[in-house]
Amino acid sequence: MIDIVKRSVRYAEYVEHYITIPRGVLSKEEFARMLQELEDERIQVMRADFFGGAASDAVVLYEHFHKSIPSLLLSDSEAQDTTMGVCLYGVQSLAGGEVVYHTRDNVLVGASFSASDRTIVVRSGMGSKMQYTDFEQEAYEEYRIISNMLQDYSLEPRHIYRYWNYMSDIVRYYQPFNTVRNEYYDRHTIRDYPAATGIEAQLPNTKNIFIGFEAITGDGVGIRTVSSDMQSDAWTYGPRFSRAVVLDFKHDNVKKIYISGTSTIDLYGKSILQDEPEKNVAYVIASVEHLLEKEQLNTNNIVSAYVYAVDDMVLGFFEALYRTRGYTFPYLVLRTPICRNDLLFEVECIAISNS
Repeated sequence: MIDIVKRSVRYAEYVEHYITIPRGVLSKEEFARMLQELEDERIQVMRADFFGGAASDAVVLYEHFHKSIPSLLLSDSEAQDTTMGVCLYGVQSLAGGEVVYHTRDNVLVGASFSASDRTIVVRSGMGSKMQYTDFEQEAYEEYRIISNMLQDYSLEPRHIYRYWNYMSDIVRYYQPFNTVRNEYYDRHTIRDYPAATGIEAQLPNTKNIFIGFEAITGDGVGIRTVSSDMQSDAWTYGPRFSRAVVLDFKHDNVKKIYISGTSTIDLYGKSILQDEPEKNVAYVIASVEHLLEKEQLNTNNIVSAYVYAVDDMVLGFFEALYRTRGYTFPYLVLRTPICRNDLLFEVECIAISNS
């Protein structure tokens, strides 16, 4: 039997579902049955994120399902863990809306959902299988795919509130990536920076970078950034992203916060606690809780979380803290380097409240 954690939130015209299958053993047949059950409930999958070791069933499932649902495969940087986990984001329409899948060069790259007053666009499929010898060229291609998707739905870059930036060698590529990102933001006059992940992950098809996003447009949706009192704003020392972004759905009485970039960076942009992994993990969790509390939320509002740890020792400190504090939020784990070589741990999450 599959261990499934489902978190749902209801809007006027649809229900969002975040479904987490923690890392373990999962067969194609089990996953296919689960997808059929979702389809029977009229839940349409907009994104599937597969997490696993290079030798895990995540690779098998990704290869089998990525042509039918927008899928991302993230493998541990070095660990040969054979377990895998999956996070699905699905939408259940209550008023005739429908998920439409988006292809580019005959490859599934994302999905959209339109209600009467808004359109949501998600980029999660890996896209082009072209091989690149130059990282910056590959990064420019990622932004070209993003621009084309936005144009297809009459959206603009300013409508993007959340990015996921995964690179095969984060220490080597993060600065060149920032150069390309800065150029893109300058070209489109982006000043309210989206929340964003910058993490190392092994990607399929020997890709060196993948950029996923979520965007929204429509009436009754407000987007605003949130700063942390525990960490400096990232753009003050370089990378252009926000620690958190909030979506206020005024007509639905729903608030949704996307938290990212919570690793151990202090108010001056300096890395801290790199020699004290247990305190390091506690600081990151405190940073997440602080951002939630600024929006009158707590960990019980978390519907999905991704945990990035450089090794099993650091991960063990997180798991011990999770048990000791009685947390219940769903999460997936990736063993991988963070955006600086002296950072050990990071947590990102989505939290939602119905007021």
